Amino acid sequence: MTFLCRYYGVSRSGYYAWTHRIPCQRFRADATLRRRIRRIHERSHGIYGSPRVWEALNQQGIPCSENCVVRLMRHASLQDRMV
Repeated sequence: MTFLCRYYGVSRSGYYAWTHRIPCQRFRADATLRRRIRRIHERSHGIYGSPRVWEALNQQGIPCSENCVVRLMRHASLQDRMV
């Protein structure tokens, strides 16, 4: 641990404070949206890509941009499947 803290130039107390910090609002919102995206993607048996997932979210009344859906799907390694 000491080596990594020295390597990255952070104090040990700063590292431990970071590990116990409450996640920011955007991270929590992204986590919630990522779960919804995964659920929609799984219900479509992996066929839906980001445009259809975005459309399904909008139909459910969940406001988000298509670029946000693309980013979160890429982060979760979700891709549409060609049938």
